[in-house]
Amino acid sequence: MTTVHIVTSRFFPQTGGLERWTYDLVRAFSQAGLATVIYVCNDEPVGQHHSESPFEVVDIAPMRAPWEEPLKQSKCEDWQFLRERSRLNFACVKAAVTQRLGLGSNIILSNFVTSVGFTAHLVAEVLDLPHIPVIAGTDFTKGFRGESERQIILEVCRSARVVVGKSQEQIGLLVRRLPGTSCKVIETSVELPTRRWRKEMTAELAIFSDGGFSFKKGTGVLMDAFDALRAKGIAARLEICGSDQIGQEGYWSERRRLLESKHSRSVSFPGYLSRSQTMDRICTSQIYASATLGEGSSAARALALCLGAPMVTTACGELAQDTHAEHVRLVPVGDTCAFHDAMFRVATDLLNGRLTIDEAAVSGFRSRFDPKKEWQAWLSLIHEVTSNG
Repeated sequence: MTTVHIVTSRFFPQTGGLERWTYDLVRAFSQAGLATVIYVCNDEPVGQHHSESPFEVVDIAPMRAPWEEPLKQSKCEDWQFLRERSRLNFACVKAAVTQRLGLGSNIILSNFVTSVGFTAHLVAEVLDLPHIPVIAGTDFTKGFRGESERQIILEVCRSARVVVGKSQEQIGLLVRRLPGTSCKVIETSVELPTRRWRKEMTAELAIFSDGGFSFKKGTGVLMDAFDALRAKGIAARLEICGSDQIGQEGYWSERRRLLESKHSRSVSFPGYLSRSQTMDRICTSQIYASATLGEGSSAARALALCLGAPMVTTACGELAQDTHAEHVRLVPVGDTCAFHDAMFRVATDLLNGRLTIDEAAVSGFRSRFDPKKEWQAWLSLIHEVTSNG
């Protein structure tokens, strides 16, 4: 039997998209008969949530804790603490993986190159195991284009058995930098909805986003675009669900307060919503919007695409190339004016009955983001790696 050892920072039930995707991948592996072990490197306790699951979750934090105590007591500098924690993560993950090596083939997989991917790379190197790193959106938009993390990405990907990218945007640039590297694009899928978006105009044009409140998601740009619509006399309302990016809570709390004081009941910030609640919001809104600085393959946008909702977003990740669907408006990443303009044009097109949903494109999106396609691609890749030794 093949054993897949997955190294991650956090694991479901944490509510982030990466954690949810990792859980879905683990479930697909387990259902296919693969032995799967998850190694969680952050501090959140996770083991008790999966006591009856067909896979094992190994919490690295308790293994690391006795060694870290002197560092915490000495109040060392943050950079020094993180450097020592990296060393401990390697040692503890290596020990945990060694104890759980299966009798058949063993593969190490990581879901974020510049953090746990580097740890997994070191463990795979010393244990002589194949490593499959998955490039996350932030790996590419920040790491690959950053002056320090870029070297980590190149080191990890250069040594990997196969690199999995979430979009051709990622893999295209990586292959140009590391020609000959074995790479594969596997986009994030979504559970295909039985529902569809239908045009239903309300007293206020409803704009919805599930990107939370974050610098990297461009939430402030979206808020400003909504404010600009209202200033131009368009009766619009804005709803943004999700949590605050860690460390930015005070800023976003104040931004929400200011918008609420200015627009009263025309704004809503409900916090975390489930998948079914998110689908309800997309279907009952007129525009799905995201000003994100970058994506690998966004499950949130994929759901809106499969529902056939009008969309304004940035051209990156799975949407780096124009879809040629009239109801999906893409703007350059980082171009605030273009985002504001696209929001205004979609709003006026909707209000004047000029926007048409491209049904053929929606059918294409539903085929493209079908879960069967994603999980079959993963199982084929695992089989390919184990067959090649």
